Amino acid sequence: MPFYLSEKFQQSFLNHIINKPIEPLKSTDTVTVQCKCGKINQINVRSLYRKWASKTEYLCKSCHTKQYSKDPQKIQKFRESYSKITSTEEHKEKCSKAGKKAWEDPEVAKRIKEAISKDNHRNPKKVKAREVALKSLMQKTWFNDHMSEMNKLSVEKTKSNTEEFSEKALQKHEHKYDYVNSSYINNNTNIEIICPKHGSFLQTPHNHLQGKGCQKCSSIISNEHLKISQMLERGGIPHTNNERNVIKPLEIDIWIPRYKFGIETHGEYWHGIKPEDDPQTKERFKKLHQRKADMARDSQIKLYQFWQHELISKRKLCYSMIAYNLQKSQTVHARKMQIVELSNKQTKDFFDDSHMQGHRDALITYALVKYDIIMCALSFSRHNKHEWEIIRFANRIHMSVTGGFSRLLKHFKRERKPRQIMTFADKRFYTGGLYDNYFEEAYHTDPNYFYYNIRTSKILSRQQCQKHKLKNKIGDLFDPSLTAEQNMNNIGYIKIYDAGHVKYIWKQT
Repeated sequence: MPFYLSEKFQQSFLNHIINKPIEPLKSTDTVTVQCKCGKINQINVRSLYRKWASKTEYLCKSCHTKQYSKDPQKIQKFRESYSKITSTEEHKEKCSKAGKKAWEDPEVAKRIKEAISKDNHRNPKKVKAREVALKSLMQKTWFNDHMSEMNKLSVEKTKSNTEEFSEKALQKHEHKYDYVNSSYINNNTNIEIICPKHGSFLQTPHNHLQGKGCQKCSSIISNEHLKISQMLERGGIPHTNNERNVIKPLEIDIWIPRYKFGIETHGEYWHGIKPEDDPQTKERFKKLHQRKADMARDSQIKLYQFWQHELISKRKLCYSMIAYNLQKSQTVHARKMQIVELSNKQTKDFFDDSHMQGHRDALITYALVKYDIIMCALSFSRHNKHEWEIIRFANRIHMSVTGGFSRLLKHFKRERKPRQIMTFADKRFYTGGLYDNYFEEAYHTDPNYFYYNIRTSKILSRQQCQKHKLKNKIGDLFDPSLTAEQNMNNIGYIKIYDAGHVKYIWKQT
């Protein structure tokens, strides 16, 4: 258990501690303290708090005796008399009753058990004593014979327990699963269960008898998750659902090991921060998607995180992005196409269809065109600090333009001669590769957020919901004493965080 030293306690008492701790301490840690007489001692943190937290200074044994008693012999006599009292039957009976009363309280009993368990496992003297005793026993013939007999009994008991478990599980799941490979050890140790549709999987007997079964044919997965899984099955692409062994302990909705590619389908309601959530839950959801993106990148795998509204409103684009990572897109080469400069009006429909964020007005847009069809486009805008910013890049849906980004970027540099270019990459879809070849990574931003209406499924950006804009947006429902988030909660919106962005910069050398 960590101990935090209060500021008041530090000021009054820590001047006696030589190695002043800053971080929270464990009860088993020790600190070096110095008495006013100059004597230095090592003291346990648990003792420090029990004996000295209420004091203003530390005293060694002799100084403490001198200060609190004029006659040290009286203290010794008291100790002797107290030891005599504790050995009496009356005192033992009194302690026994107090102990029984404590054990009757479930919470107190739980704390006592935990303390005993920790003490038994961490106390160096007890650990060493157990090791010596076991080493000595292993040399005894009678002990080895006893252990072999116990192992035989354990095997027989496990066999009978397995049969008992199988009977209960067959009744619970109406003979859906096969338990021929199951070997019951205890209620919380995984056993092998065979699903007739998806093969073997591991699960604890406790969870299985509670009604949980094969994750692949579980009805818990969302409709969009199921549609993508069915699409992959039709394409003959092996994958697993609800995979927890790739970026432990987090889960990937759909994992395709052959391509080291994962797909997440986030339902807005389940991934949003609700007013009734506690601070710990809010903090977890704030960092969850960024954490997944970072862990995937560190593991050198691609992970796409789609929102449910994206899978519905931009289904073709989402499926095209998935197909690209499965090497199912039609490939064309950039060198065989013509570079043209296009207006915002000419590229609006292209970016609305081919980019997750849709079209955004740009100062300059270059595109690779074949048969008067835009195959690939790169748009730029002015930036106050970095001169130029890439605001959109996209390939046509279901197309992969080899060398497209490189050719358009070189053309821009040749035509405009920039000194500096910057851009952002969305970490929900980006794990490095494209920009890493041409730009330097500057920093990672904190997760951004948007608002989602749980009744109408309407999406509003963070900029649209700034507090000074809310009065005109929600009228009489606006309360100036509340924050923007609280006002949005009152009209049925929840806050949802994304995975953040990576900022990239290119400088002319």
